[in-house]
Amino acid sequence: MGAANGEGEHTPVRRRLAIFPGPRSALIRALLYALISQLRLLILDVAEGFPASQRLIQLLSWENTGDGIQARCLTSVGDTLFLRADVYGVGILRLQLGKLLPMPESAILADRLAQRPAYRIFERREEVDLITAEIRLRLEIAPLRLAFHGSEGELLLEEPEGKGMWSGPRETGATFAIQKGEHFFGLGKPGLPLDLRGQTVEMRVQPGGGSRFQSAFLLSTRGYGIFLPSAVGCGFDIGGSSPEMLRLWQEQEHALDYFFIAGSSPEQVLTRYTQLVGRPPLQPPWVFGVWLFPSPGQDPAAVAEGFRLRGLPLDVVVPNLSAGRGSRGAERADVRTRLQSLSLHAGWAYALEAPLVNGSRATADTSYPELAAEWWRASPASSDSAREPIVLLSRPEIYGPRWFFPFFWVEAVSNGITSAGGCPAVVTDAGLAGVQRYALALQKASSRGWAGLSELVKSGLTAGLSGFGIWGPGGVEVPGEPSAELYIRSLQLNLLAPMAFLEGGVLGRPPWDYGEEALRSYRRLAGLRMQLLPYLFHLSVESHRTGLPVMRPLALYHPQDARSVSADHEYLLGRDLLIAPVVDSSGFRDGTVVMPIYLPEGQWYDFWSHLLFRGPRELSYKADLGRCPIFVRAGAVLPQGMRVSSVREMGWDPLWFCLYPGEGEEGWDVWYPASSDACAGLLRKHLWVSWGDTVRIRLEPLKTEEGRTVAPRGTLLCVQEFEAAEVQVGASACPELEDPSLADGKRFGWALRRAHGDETLISIPASVGRKVVEILLVRKR
Repeated sequence: MGAANGEGEHTPVRRRLAIFPGPRSALIRALLYALISQLRLLILDVAEGFPASQRLIQLLSWENTGDGIQARCLTSVGDTLFLRADVYGVGILRLQLGKLLPMPESAILADRLAQRPAYRIFERREEVDLITAEIRLRLEIAPLRLAFHGSEGELLLEEPEGKGMWSGPRETGATFAIQKGEHFFGLGKPGLPLDLRGQTVEMRVQPGGGSRFQSAFLLSTRGYGIFLPSAVGCGFDIGGSSPEMLRLWQEQEHALDYFFIAGSSPEQVLTRYTQLVGRPPLQPPWVFGVWLFPSPGQDPAAVAEGFRLRGLPLDVVVPNLSAGRGSRGAERADVRTRLQSLSLHAGWAYALEAPLVNGSRATADTSYPELAAEWWRASPASSDSAREPIVLLSRPEIYGPRWFFPFFWVEAVSNGITSAGGCPAVVTDAGLAGVQRYALALQKASSRGWAGLSELVKSGLTAGLSGFGIWGPGGVEVPGEPSAELYIRSLQLNLLAPMAFLEGGVLGRPPWDYGEEALRSYRRLAGLRMQLLPYLFHLSVESHRTGLPVMRPLALYHPQDARSVSADHEYLLGRDLLIAPVVDSSGFRDGTVVMPIYLPEGQWYDFWSHLLFRGPRELSYKADLGRCPIFVRAGAVLPQGMRVSSVREMGWDPLWFCLYPGEGEEGWDVWYPASSDACAGLLRKHLWVSWGDTVRIRLEPLKTEEGRTVAPRGTLLCVQEFEAAEVQVGASACPELEDPSLADGKRFGWALRRAHGDETLISIPASVGRKVVEILLVRKR
């Protein structure tokens, strides 16, 4: 047995493998082996419908490249191809197959990972192993066969015998075995089921042939993912042709490039994937307020004035004007002036369409970064971004097979705003993997009416598992006049999504167009969004730092629970709020519907009634028209805010936390903005809670990202479903306040409020929060 280390400086080590001993018979035996293998594979190809192709059948020699291993391989037609496996990062291998390696880097990828794990290469009689702390890649020599193992030695993925890597006249790919009970997610494309097993998906970003959003990343419940950073067409056959086979391919002859990513859970795999393609940029908090896209024909300033007069929350107005078509500068300036004259807290945004060549209907080619940057510098929006903060809505149209059209266009806009000293808040309705590091995603439904609502929930879950961490649903369209019921249910989805876009034929109209019930629903739901906005901002920072999406499927935390895997009509905001929007009109009676809701393992509080349910279980839930079903995980700590008419009115003082009793103990780092209007850094508040009849809470001082303590702020704690007999802060008793309204984060004391069950309020003024604060609550018996 031979071994080669992959640590420190590397001198390439070459190994020629003697599979057929004897110098005279080696060539004859190799050709005979290739001939028999080719006949066998030809029979399999004809029987199973595979394209005519040559397959890799034998590993001839290998060398240690300093980044991993590169092997020379024999194909079934006597040709040779190179197979390269690089240790790209922690838990990440990059595999390339081709004539000339390594292949050029893809623009899809973010900067090369700094951390390069150590590795070892072991050669045995029948195999060569590339080993890191997280992954073991096993290459069986003859017949050539790959297998990936996890950190504990468990098998994650392997090629079936006789069906490994192959290269055809138009495409190159690999085939793997699907394990029993294995499920798959991702790819970013709308219109697909959440669980992709049984699907065949071709990846193209172009009209008529593909989707406006997609990422060639496939996530398995077994704790691995596969990503193709392809700039050409590619695809996945996930048990579509053969139920137990996973095939991936790239539309290039003799060229395949993919990443294998392993982790202890799908959550960790997703985090490692987003290291490759990038994570959402840090956003100012107002981005998570309410965005209004007035329907065509409506006066944006007049509609915004209607929101102001009625005291309805609104943060961003997106006029239906294009900065990329014709000469509309005077019209845009007039709308902006009128919006500013209303003294609204809401800002306004450009709506940029696909750039056109001046005086024609031809699309300007921004498929190359230099052309995209040149177009942006000539755009009127670029000069505005240098003078004042603006929000740019980029909505590129895709023409032809140019995959990088939306990528470089969005990159140029984001980088242009940054270089002008602005804080880019770019929204795009098209893109492929990597665009999420420059822009937030707006996704419309292709289906109409109620079917569109159901499609949007699945699209949001798929987008999150594909790396698009901050996502928002567009509106749905309907033939004819939309009903107030559809408007209200659409509101519930869009205002309880990561981004709140009021757009399309239903939501693009103001709520008062649908009557008093719709107006009350908007006021209540938009107010709830403002209350939850500190939680949403915290989740956006988490997505920026870890790549985890704000909107998450149950399967991300419960991959072995079949009911969680199939739950495609409900979702988690973070890991503490479970949202089940009504997306089906069947069973309605007077605006109320009885719907099934699945609660995964753990305990869950009904947000409205405060009833406690223990999962896993399915509820038959009565959803009134005015309420969207919401559940809170027991043990959660939710940062909250005041119900204001704009995020810019939120003072972030006191810091308000709502605690839901659970079991055991848990700690949180809650993130806050250092400034309300710009990307000026972050502040962190650490809390620790131990649950029981006696609840212990520890609050640490407010700190910067670097750990420097900043000026303290008041704190308000609301402990749900807990009636305290006494409260201690430090070694002293905390005084009980006569009126719960006095617990405002400015006074020192506690109070009991019984508006919605028992709720203990604890008010800690800023003067007390300069050091670590220990709080003890004793339950009343």
